Amino acid sequence: MREALHLDHTGHIVRDLGAAAALYRRMGFRLTPLSHHQTPGRDGCMVPAGTANQCAMLPRGYLEIMGVTDRSADSYSAREAGGFLDAFEGLHLLAFGTADRDATQARLERDGVACAPRELGRMIDTATGPAEARFRLLTVAAMSDESRSFFFIEHATRDLLWQPDLTVHENGALGLAELVIVTDDPGGLEQTLNRTFGVNGTPEGPAIIWRLDRSALVVTTAADADDRFGVSVARRDIPHAAGQVIEVADMAALAGLLQRNAVPFCRHRDRLTVAPADAMGVALQFAPAGGA
Repeated sequence: MREALHLDHTGHIVRDLGAAAALYRRMGFRLTPLSHHQTPGRDGCMVPAGTANQCAMLPRGYLEIMGVTDRSADSYSAREAGGFLDAFEGLHLLAFGTADRDATQARLERDGVACAPRELGRMIDTATGPAEARFRLLTVAAMSDESRSFFFIEHATRDLLWQPDLTVHENGALGLAELVIVTDDPGGLEQTLNRTFGVNGTPEGPAIIWRLDRSALVVTTAADADDRFGVSVARRDIPHAAGQVIEVADMAALAGLLQRNAVPFCRHRDRLTVAPADAMGVALQFAPAGGA
């Protein structure tokens, strides 16, 4: 049986977490409280990682906004996020869900895909007090570079993240439906991603699309990405994740909310797009439920 892999979340790395949180709230997302990451120290005890986040937890998947709180922290997270910010603000963390990291790791190793496991945690507020959320990660080396960290994630404490009251949003967001990666040569990533997901992508025009459980990864050219979003979304200097698609319950209500909150957007086909210039380097496109 093939693993039920899915698009779990994206990480929007920003220089100013407060400004990013204000932007996401204006777009109608309910955010979790600020949470600081922890990582195993030399003695095995959890220590501050030098990064923090706030998340918009959706019924399907979530959006993470993340910043560096201590550039001097001796942690993978701080070094990685700091390096990404030296390049540009934007979508740098591309996380795909797995129910069993160890099984996914074994499959990747059998298929010759280099990967590296690591552990991560952070404290989360709950109705009964703070609790530690734990994550088992598996970074895919061939898909991770100076612009992105591509990894699988197993949630060891899933209920701590998807608290029911946190998944209801003023904008009617229902799920993270698509992630779009831009590259000059989509075919150059095809074989690596086929092995990574254990399923072949489907060519559609200049794009190659991997259809996962209730979500999809689109790898395409800059021109096609611009056409998909209806605005200029692609940096021309480096392959990168240019944007994402979120399904919502009511497009008319969403348009009214964005207008009231002075969030610039454009209408494109049956969708609404907030351009990277207005969303700290990320194209955010909203699609009708079932339309992505």
